[in-house]
Formats: sequence, C-alpha cells, structure tokens
Amino acid sequence: DPISHPWSLSGRFELGPDALGAPVRVWGNLQLNDVMGDTIEPYALLMVDYGFLDEQVFLGVESENNLNWKNPQAPAGKTDRINDFSVGPNMILPFDGLSITSSLQFHFEEHVRNQFWLRVMYDFGP
Repeated sequence: DPISHPWSLSGRFELGPDALGAPVRVWGNLQLNDVMGDTIEPYALLMVDYGFLDEQVFLGVESENNLNWKNPQAPAGKTDRINDFSVGPNMILPFDGLSITSSLQFHFEEHVRNQFWLRVMYDFGP
C-alpha cells in the first residue's frame, strides 16, 4: 500500500507440491512497512493448503497479521497502535499460472472486523 506505507521492504515465497514432494502448498508474504517513518509496522500473510482431487483444489488455513499497526478507529483514550492477528480457512483453485484464492479471516483484535478475501494471482514466470 504505497499511500499509507511509502517505504516498504517485502519478500514473498511459495513452495508447491513439486518442491515439497507432497500435495501441499505454502505461500507467504513478509513485509516491513513504513521503514523510513516513525515506527516500523511488520506484516505477515501465511497460507498452508493441502491438495485434493489430483491437486485441482487446495484447502487449508491462512493467517494475516499486522504488528504495531496504526488503527484509525481507535476509541478516544485507547492506544492507536494494535497487534492484529487473524486465522481462517481458505481455498485455492489453480489453473496453470493463474490461482484464485478465497478466504475468511477471523480477526482477534476487537476493533478489526472479520474479512472475506477473493484474490486472483497470475505467475508471469517461466
């Protein structure tokens, strides 16, 4: 998010069934946001999924976590920095280089709503 985090360091990784020798996919995005600002905000999105139907569908869990995150909805008198952790089920539908992921995240921070995500990713690599 270049607006709220103008300086970020980000690294993504993916391990698929070929690399793991099992019908399992592991995907992650690790970030350090606002590295040139007042306070660094670490972020992590991790997904682990198991393949079914000859790896035509993957079911699993994901966790999206924002640490030291500035909460614009903080009530008066409460700290405006929170640690938001979430966990929930997800499903991945892989089509060659295209992946469609849906997930439902349950957030434990009281001022963050539970979220449903629909992601479409395309791998432009070889």
